[in-house]
Amino acid sequence: MLRRHLALAEGHVTKAERQIAGQHELIIRLELDGHDTTAAIKLLVTLEVVQAMHVADRERLTKELARPAPPFPES
Repeated sequence: MLRRHLALAEGHVTKAERQIAGQHELIIRLELDGHDTTAAIKLLVTLEVVQAMHVADRERLTKELARPAPPFPES
């Protein structure tokens, strides 16, 4: 179960990286064309905050998987 969650977290991190890169490109194009970038920059900040949460989740899951499994209670 943890491995599946880690795989999902990895996917979220990768997807968010692409979204952030795309948003940076959009902001540059808007600036070059003389358009207002306020909304695009706000979205970029939101994407970066969400990315930080995805990275933290991935790190937490990685650490959890690295811990030894607790022993089974004796019957």
